[in-house]
Amino acid sequence: MKPMRGGKPDLDKVAKGREESAKVLDVVDRALMTQAYLAGDTFSLADISWLPYLQYLAATPHGTLLTERPHVKSWWQRISTRPSWKKVVG
Repeated sequence: MKPMRGGKPDLDKVAKGREESAKVLDVVDRALMTQAYLAGDTFSLADISWLPYLQYLAATPHGTLLTERPHVKSWWQRISTRPSWKKVVG
């Protein structure tokens, strides 16, 4: 894992953050079993608000948190490939 700002990562905090993120993404995965987006069947601010955080997560070794959950994976692929988001991240 690459240190941020030249410091050594606190691996206990990383592990705890991963565990907490997994729990949240499990809830999201269950919600996405019955709907296409977080707030229903329409892309909304609920989805937009997650984009920057998930973009960062996807770029880390912990990006598997997104791909291990089939409904989150499908949702992430739909929202992260929107032309407007691709324009933001370049």
